[in-house]
Amino acid sequence: MKIANVVRIIFGFVLLAGAVTNAFLALTQPEIYTSFADTAIVPVYRELWQSLVMPYLGFWLGLTVLFELTMGILLLSKGVWVKGGLVAAILFFLLLVPFWWEGGAGINIVFAVIVVLLLRYDYDASVIDLIRRRRPPQSA
Repeated sequence: MKIANVVRIIFGFVLLAGAVTNAFLALTQPEIYTSFADTAIVPVYRELWQSLVMPYLGFWLGLTVLFELTMGILLLSKGVWVKGGLVAAILFFLLLVPFWWEGGAGINIVFAVIVVLLLRYDYDASVIDLIRRRRPPQSA
């Protein structure tokens, strides 16, 4: 299996795990999001977070969870769907950079660059197709 397939599958599962994590935190510890934008390098991010996101946190987290789920599923699919998921993931990672300038900005930049590199390849098999190819045939 090409390294590009392995990497895009890892990113697919990372995004699915992010969706599960955000859903869990939204349901159990929503207050954790209060300070999310406190270290944002762009002041408008802090202002929008407090004035637009926090009053409607459930709505925005729901969208985030759906977006992460969609990206993860797209990355685990094949063909043009993977490319769409890669483009969405690039935008997602870059959107997060100004929020986490003092923390996770670097990793999100690295993720975005890696995902840009993944756009160079074609993905003719979904993760399910790849699993099926690796399983030995079942005898009757």
